[in-house]
Amino acid sequence: MGKMKNKLRLLFIMIAVAVVVPLTGCWDRREINDVAFILTTAYDLEPDGNFRVTVQIPLAGQLGGAKGGGGGSGGDKTYYIDSDTGRTIREASAKVQARSSRRLFSAHRRVVIIGEDLARTHGIRDLFEAISRFTENRITSYMIVSKGKAADLLNTDPPLERFSGEAIREMAKAQGRAVINIKNVAQELNTPYSDPVILYLGKKETEGGSDKKTEIQLLGYAHFKQDKMVDTFEKDKANALNLLRKHSRPYDIVIPFGQKHISLEMTDARTTIRPVFKAKNNVTFQIKVWSKMAVMENLSGSDLTDPVIFRQVRDKASESLRQTLLETLKQIQKYKTDPIDLGKHIWRSHPGKWQSTYRHDWRDRMDKADFDLQVQTDIIQIGYISSNIAEVTRE
Repeated sequence: MGKMKNKLRLLFIMIAVAVVVPLTGCWDRREINDVAFILTTAYDLEPDGNFRVTVQIPLAGQLGGAKGGGGGSGGDKTYYIDSDTGRTIREASAKVQARSSRRLFSAHRRVVIIGEDLARTHGIRDLFEAISRFTENRITSYMIVSKGKAADLLNTDPPLERFSGEAIREMAKAQGRAVINIKNVAQELNTPYSDPVILYLGKKETEGGSDKKTEIQLLGYAHFKQDKMVDTFEKDKANALNLLRKHSRPYDIVIPFGQKHISLEMTDARTTIRPVFKAKNNVTFQIKVWSKMAVMENLSGSDLTDPVIFRQVRDKASESLRQTLLETLKQIQKYKTDPIDLGKHIWRSHPGKWQSTYRHDWRDRMDKADFDLQVQTDIIQIGYISSNIAEVTRE
């Protein structure tokens, strides 16, 4: 009986210890007062070949204020910007950390900005070594290329957002725009003969008001060959690239008609790409684009309810879109790049031919490919008026 009691007592002690030990607290805890959250990081290349790392950190004590604006650590500023250089990205980051009273924490970082000089001359592959080695760094952060210095983009003061990094994030995730984050870019760099494109942003001084501010402007996409930037897709080419990458989003097309112009909005589009081998090893890509457009402005004075005029406007819109798509494809071939995964289309539909013929020298064959481009446009809406309501009519 006594032995049974001792065993029960020992079992009770073991259970008590097993329950109490996990409740002793987090041995590796970090108090929020000891952490500085990095919202955005900018990477630049200095003239001497060193890396510059710039971080944007919110000031918790100022977040309740009504004002925002440029970087700084005092007054009514809601964020702090610090920067330093080093032979490696880690060395530059360590210098910033060395003068911070709190541990820099990047798990909440939403945007990574790359300066144009770094993207063009050095390439972006080394960034992934510093970014992805530790799980604290989120690979779902948006990746941006800045026109000029990346640090300059952080020092803009967009009036609609509290932080410039937050404004960049909102522009990057705008409805219909392809998601381009660290993970996506790394996957494209690791796919044979596939090349990434990254959102390309710049800064612009606001117009029309007495209080001048420096805003962030979406310019298009940075065009990469492997990990180095070679050109940009801007304006209409950027929209055409979205179509070729099968990421359509609403955008405006302006076509000349008569002595003036007509503005249309592309509301929807669908793209198919199919490789066809008409000769032994000469590939032709049949690209078909179906688009839906709505007339947003008619300055030509033409009566769009007239079937003849309606067809003329539709055909002009189709031809304008077709020419822009061709110019975009020519730029892709010029640099022997493949941001629209043409090689992947061959691999999927003709895997044997890809392995035997195209896999090892696809880039050299890119500029020899032909394109059979067909564009079909449907104008689904011309508006609720057939002529300007302020137009003088005479009988």
